[in-house]
Amino acid sequence: MPRFSKRLVPVRLFYDHLMEEGLRESNPVGRGRFTPGRRGGGHQRGLVPRLTKLPWIPSERQWAGILTVAAEEPVRNRVMLALAYDAALRREELGALRTDDLDPAHRTLRIRAETTKNRLERAVPYSAPTRVLLSDYLAHRASLSRARGPLFLSESRRNHAQPLSLWTWSKVVRRIALAADVPRLRARDTGNEAVHRRRRAAVLTAFVTNAARGQPAALELRHRRRARCEDRIRTAKDTGLTNLPLHGFAQNHIWLAVVALAVELTAWMPMIALPDHAARRWEPKRPRLRLFSIGGRSPATPDEPTSACPCTHRGRG
Repeated sequence: MPRFSKRLVPVRLFYDHLMEEGLRESNPVGRGRFTPGRRGGGHQRGLVPRLTKLPWIPSERQWAGILTVAAEEPVRNRVMLALAYDAALRREELGALRTDDLDPAHRTLRIRAETTKNRLERAVPYSAPTRVLLSDYLAHRASLSRARGPLFLSESRRNHAQPLSLWTWSKVVRRIALAADVPRLRARDTGNEAVHRRRRAAVLTAFVTNAARGQPAALELRHRRRARCEDRIRTAKDTGLTNLPLHGFAQNHIWLAVVALAVELTAWMPMIALPDHAARRWEPKRPRLRLFSIGGRSPATPDEPTSACPCTHRGRG
């Protein structure tokens, strides 16, 4: 049907030309029209109806085969597949991610406006298993380059440590699809938002609000932003924000910069130094009491070591 519609376009344009020249009064190959009105307007169908099909979704067996094949891929490809699925990212959005778009403390990604179709910035979450994969990849990325910038880097000899191209990711998905015997899988299918809506159609979200107006999606987004803001304020207070205000503006300015640096360090340190331990999910107060205080603790006996792993340090786990 789409091919037939494309064949009608030159015929319609030819009759439009004849009308402009005054050789015809009407165009027999009409097009659909929408006339606004008080009751929703009137719609006139075109000569060929437009059919909108649902996106193709792999079955559970096909998904199991895809995940089995993806488990043998390098950590970079695995984390890209996980982020594309969790956050419903398009190929361009996935490839344009940067290191400063990550918020590991809240498990969210910042999708910049210049990489989206609608030119609107958004923040999307990712799952806890993806966070573990991301932590492993960040440790691996540090061996390629420690510079900030594009998140995913090439490991080839020709483009070593250079930003990964979109076509490379398409080839990776194509290789996984052929190995899993799912040839219909494309890079756009791993992060198709319509696929997520269909697969999660049975998931219900309920929240309490006192707002008298607004769409449920907009209200939910507002509540999620408020909760994220309150969580960041609580984390900042636990890291030293409660010591404000000081006497002068310059002192407060310096202290806020120190607090922001401390928040970044406490968020990244567990992910890089303790990727396989539960300490990477601790709140700021807990590592301060169980990890940061070890270096200044005097040994009870000469035989006791001066440092200890958080797994063996005394205290409630």
